[in-house]
Amino acid sequence: MARGNGRSGCGCLLLFLVAPILVSLFVSIPGMILASPAIVAFLLVRKPDQIAAYPSWWIGVALAPVVAYLVVRIAARRKAHPGQRIHLIRAGILTALCTAAALTALFLDEKYLPAAVTTAAPSATDEERLKSLVFALPMVGPLAAALVALLFYAVLRLLDRKVPDRRPVVYRPQGSHVSVELDPQPQEIWWGEVEFREGDGSKDRPFVVLRTYPEYLEVLQITSQDKSHRDDHMWFWSESDDVYSAGPGYLELRVRRLDRIDLRRQDSGYCPDEIWNQVRHLREGQAPRSRTS
Repeated sequence: MARGNGRSGCGCLLLFLVAPILVSLFVSIPGMILASPAIVAFLLVRKPDQIAAYPSWWIGVALAPVVAYLVVRIAARRKAHPGQRIHLIRAGILTALCTAAALTALFLDEKYLPAAVTTAAPSATDEERLKSLVFALPMVGPLAAALVALLFYAVLRLLDRKVPDRRPVVYRPQGSHVSVELDPQPQEIWWGEVEFREGDGSKDRPFVVLRTYPEYLEVLQITSQDKSHRDDHMWFWSESDDVYSAGPGYLELRVRRLDRIDLRRQDSGYCPDEIWNQVRHLREGQAPRSRTS
């Protein structure tokens, strides 16, 4: 018993010693990368002829948008955003904010705290001055960028409180009879075994869910074939950027009945409101209205 308590105490002590190091790494490395555009701009103003001596900063400039995008995606985890565009816009805003904050911190630190930046000797060479400057730069720029990234993360979490959670995509092997709780909702796009209208057989196809019942669904099939010449189809698209999502095609305007046992998986896209408002009232056995456009 005493031996177990001793091990637990050693583990807590090790965690207490290692935790600050891990936290500093998780904050300093992303902060260093996010501040790289500001540091490069600062060095270009101070010593433009010497910036070539430190090419690693340019790697940070290239990675800054990537790190910003990762911060944005982590903040939006489990949220059902309609596409990737919102994440790209947020990543661009975060990159600009971190660059502005780091650059401002560098100039303010140089102006009001010159001793904190560097006080190279008057007789020092240009290379020694630049090395002293570069050594002091990571103390203020990355810290400001990391603080901005943390604040931006908190703001995104607050803004996304009303965004619905993403439903998990559930996969069921074809032909499996294992009972799996799937919960399709109207206007969602799902995939399942849809029977052919002529002849026997079926195929894994995407469809829009119209209505749900305990034993079956009423759906509208999506096809990638050109049906522009037919009145019982209309042009269809989804607002998802997922390459595996149901792509642009045509939506069949005849309601099909699909047993729940034939459900396969949920698509990442949704039926756009513009299309949904035109088809939501369709019923099984109802002949589609002729398209005028």
